[in-house]
Amino acid sequence: MAKIKIQGNASGTGVVTLTAPNTNTDRTITLPDGDISLGVGIDDNATSTAITIDASEQVGIGIASPTEKLHIVVPGSTTTNVTGIKISNDQDLSGENVGISFGSTSWGDGATIYAKDLASDGKADLCFGVRISGAPTEKARITANGLTFNGDTAAANALDDYEEGTWTPTFGGATISAGNTVGYYTKIGRQVFFQWYSSASTISSASGGAEILGLPFTTSSSSDAYGLFTYQHGTALDGGCRGGFINRANTNMHFIDTNGTAKASYVNGTQYIMISGTYFTA
Repeated sequence: MAKIKIQGNASGTGVVTLTAPNTNTDRTITLPDGDISLGVGIDDNATSTAITIDASEQVGIGIASPTEKLHIVVPGSTTTNVTGIKISNDQDLSGENVGISFGSTSWGDGATIYAKDLASDGKADLCFGVRISGAPTEKARITANGLTFNGDTAAANALDDYEEGTWTPTFGGATISAGNTVGYYTKIGRQVFFQWYSSASTISSASGGAEILGLPFTTSSSSDAYGLFTYQHGTALDGGCRGGFINRANTNMHFIDTNGTAKASYVNGTQYIMISGTYFTA
């Protein structure tokens, strides 16, 4: 039959106490088949132990301040208006509401992640910053409208999209069999950058204003929202055309004769088109 042995330290005077719970239900402690070594201390008043739970129900892991490595702060603690986890050496979050900090001498020195500006509905923005002293210097913020930078909270300035992809041009003003039908774009927020090179293409039945359709996003409908594009290294347009404008509230662009407002026309034959431009979406 296995035995249980409780042995005090020969030079110590501390007492190990096992107290039964105030219940009629049995409680069982099951030990693993091996030695157990408890190399940490647990205290209720944050003395010099490796793990502490203080009277405010804060949990610290590591050696006690000033070299504590992890500190979990709970509502109602001695740290005012703070709930969160810190990885640093101090005990305040400098007025922020929820935070995770990575630092050396105080909460927030170095990189800091924290929630800020709690609204009446309980929502908050997630902020990323750095702190040397005082409140963190905000570098980026995730809001309901997107990503902002350097403390800017304006919804109109939030970056809400980034993507890269391809688009397929179609044509108006001629029948065109393009040697290449893959264009490329990058969208950053509302601004779209695009380009396309036709390779050797066959143009026939040219008639009327030359246009390219099929842009990847609809342009802004604002009365002045005309994007521009350039046309170079090509032989497909008449009138010395070197580009044109992108129609508003649409996905097409018109080639324009140089030094004028008249629409250019395609030129029949084996021709080339190389374009690049930018515009804003709605």
